[in-house]
Amino acid sequence: MHLSEEDQQFLEKRKRLLGSWKYAGALLLCIVIGMTVYLYLQSPLMINFMEVKERIKADDIDPGTRDLMLVFLPLVSNTVCFLLLTLVCLMYVSFGMERKYQAVIDKLMSGGRE
Repeated sequence: MHLSEEDQQFLEKRKRLLGSWKYAGALLLCIVIGMTVYLYLQSPLMINFMEVKERIKADDIDPGTRDLMLVFLPLVSNTVCFLLLTLVCLMYVSFGMERKYQAVIDKLMSGGRE
């Protein structure tokens, strides 16, 4: 089976992108986890339910802000972090499938001799 030059260039580009994913994916995971830890340490009211509860008990929050933050802020922040982690994990699965496709294409290109 012979491919056109354009198809071969496309496959080579996909292989390069696939090879770079292990670094890009690890970087994205580190960024998401780092962001979550940063929020937990620097702005605990945005992500930590227990901190919000303790500050409310101590009456250390403005009542208007308190009512809004009580329900929404930790829920939204945790949901965003969870969705980002889920997105990165789904990308790992997608690139795993791409690796399998590349292996099949390589096998077909070599005439099935592998």
